[in-house]
Amino acid sequence: MIDRTTEVVDEHLKSYLSIPQTLNQINADAIRRGLLDVRDRQTLGKYFWDQMQAYNLTYN
Repeated sequence: MIDRTTEVVDEHLKSYLSIPQTLNQINADAIRRGLLDVRDRQTLGKYFWDQMQAYNLTYN
């Protein structure tokens, strides 16, 4: 039973920790393609805020 609990916790942790890494890759791609302008701080802030809310993150 402990082994199964450890396995489930490990799966959830890996999934949770992969979200910021995935979002960083998506954001880097959007910037590189010109879809996200890093000089437009207001839009950029709203974009990151929306991501944080969508994925229930405290940082991005």
